[in-house]
Amino acid sequence: MAQSKEAEVNLSEILPTDMSSIAEIEIPSLETSQSAEEATPTPGKRKRTTRGPHESKDPNAPRRPQTAYMMFTNDVRKDVRLDHPDTSVSDRAKIIGRMWADLEQTKKKEYQQKAQEDKERYIQEYVAYQETDIYKEFIRKKFPNLQSKKPKTDDEKSATSSKTTTTPSAKAGASSGKTPLSCQQQFVPGLNIPIFSDEFLKHNREMEAKLRKLRQSSSNLEEENALLSRHVDSMKSAVLKVQNEVKKQEDRNGKLQGHLVMLREILVTMFKEVPLPGSGDLPTVDTIDAYMGKLQQAISNDPDKYPDLMVKVSDIAKQLDTVLKPRLEQDGLTLTEEGGGASEQ
Repeated sequence: MAQSKEAEVNLSEILPTDMSSIAEIEIPSLETSQSAEEATPTPGKRKRTTRGPHESKDPNAPRRPQTAYMMFTNDVRKDVRLDHPDTSVSDRAKIIGRMWADLEQTKKKEYQQKAQEDKERYIQEYVAYQETDIYKEFIRKKFPNLQSKKPKTDDEKSATSSKTTTTPSAKAGASSGKTPLSCQQQFVPGLNIPIFSDEFLKHNREMEAKLRKLRQSSSNLEEENALLSRHVDSMKSAVLKVQNEVKKQEDRNGKLQGHLVMLREILVTMFKEVPLPGSGDLPTVDTIDAYMGKLQQAISNDPDKYPDLMVKVSDIAKQLDTVLKPRLEQDGLTLTEEGGGASEQ
């Protein structure tokens, strides 16, 4: 009982005597607590970011032109999918890229010609489309802040001037002679042309046509530069190949010239005791060529007249083959049967 009394006393001390004051106690609402929880960042969680609206596209604009590579891709995509059914989209794209790189220049030129015709078609259709009211309306909706304001009547000007006051910045702009920002937005920077007027649209079309021509010329120059680079590389490889062949031929000619000198010396040594029929001349290093020609002519004209000479020449020919063959093989040359010359193996 004593404990219950003490509890009653304590409660009476804590609770207010006037129960109406309890209503004045502020209780945080559920919405406030939820917003506080959302505002407090939770560790380990990323804050979601909302993306802005995508840029609106003109649904009525002409179809954009395709490149030569995209036309080629559309033609071979089905066949590549059938030939490689288990590959992914990225792998098929790599296969098509290699096919385009290995494509013959004549077929590649055909696709480039089709792409150029499609581009010219798009330019003509787009220039004609810019003349329509649909295109102008689309531009006004896409850039509402850049539209030129309608001129105010005299009553509206007087009412506006009476209600508004001139700010210090406006006074400074007026005193310095600068045009207000709202007026500057109505003209193209650097040109005194009102935005979205017929003159502005005409100027815009002319600039776009010039830009397309410059891009086309730049693309053509890049293709020509790439083609010339390939030609230069092929010419360099051809020149290098010819230089290697010339060097090999010079080495071979040097070997043959050395063997020719050696052959003359050997022939002079072997035929030094064989005089020519009729004249009796003996060979020397300077006359060995003429000597061998006259000797062959004498034997071939009347072989029965000089039987002893035929035997000597036959013996010398056998010895010559035995002497020359090892030397020629050492330098990578062979002795040809026809004419007795040397050739490279």
